[in-house]
Amino acid sequence: MKKKFITAAVLILSVLFCSSCGSRESNLTYTSINEEFISEVVGGEGSLTWKVNSVQWSDQVGEFGIAPSELENFDGVFYTDNGNSVFYDWPDYVDTVSGQLADDLLFVLINLTVTNTDAVGKIVPENDNGYRDDSWYCFPIQRLSLCDVSEQGDNGFLNYNAIWYDGIPEFDSDAMGTNGNNYFILRPGERLTYRLGFIIGSDDGDFSHVCLTDHGGSYYAEKTGHKANYIQLNIP
Repeated sequence: MKKKFITAAVLILSVLFCSSCGSRESNLTYTSINEEFISEVVGGEGSLTWKVNSVQWSDQVGEFGIAPSELENFDGVFYTDNGNSVFYDWPDYVDTVSGQLADDLLFVLINLTVTNTDAVGKIVPENDNGYRDDSWYCFPIQRLSLCDVSEQGDNGFLNYNAIWYDGIPEFDSDAMGTNGNNYFILRPGERLTYRLGFIIGSDDGDFSHVCLTDHGGSYYAEKTGHKANYIQLNIP
């Protein structure tokens, strides 16, 4: 497995991600697993209600019945830990036969339930005619991500996007005007349970500061009128 230390980026990220960037972590308000939280829709209107049903983790993706090849179509794996910036290309972050992850990496599998309270995925125009096809209720799975609140940058905490998902019905992405099938359709009053998988990294094996969030770990969610939620995952 190849572990690339990004020397060009280290000088930048050592400034962007540092342990002395203030007490932002201590000022966060957390939600617990199995506790519902409301997330306002960015780029649309209304809100979705979410709940984390369970969290599992392992350095071996095969434990969850996931074939290593299922990770191939996603971006590489990147993390920063105490100023060290590390990047893995495919397939360096996973053994393509055994499913064993490279050193210092962990696969996190989250089971989620989302309910459409009153949300639409678009801004309703002033001359709205009331017509609502499925494209109005199309929401991205990347609405939720993981962040390490101990790694603080200029604009947000270190963020991890999902690298695997299942439980989302198939649909015609062209008809929805999206660039892939990484969206779900959910009308008001409907509910969906699905799974998201993430790969996170830590040189010292400390993942206790990793949370699920709905605003990419941005510091400025409140300034845009959208409260950021942080869900403690309790990964030791």
